[in-house]
Amino acid sequence: MRKQKPASPHPRSSPPARCYPSVRGKVVDWVEHNFEEGLLYLHVRFTDKTELCWRISTRMTIEEAGLSRISPALT
Repeated sequence: MRKQKPASPHPRSSPPARCYPSVRGKVVDWVEHNFEEGLLYLHVRFTDKTELCWRISTRMTIEEAGLSRISPALT
């Protein structure tokens, strides 16, 4: 009796919308993160001396605003 391969927890039929095909098959040398002035920087360095970097920020934005009249009976 043959052993079955365990099913992948998230099978994909196509690559994700935001994939980085140029890093496929590269070997990671090290990963670093740091915070500066409210920003998170992520660096992934590969053994071929290339690097993939992200700069991530958080922002507070107003999604919706409204102005309404309050009736005098409610005050």
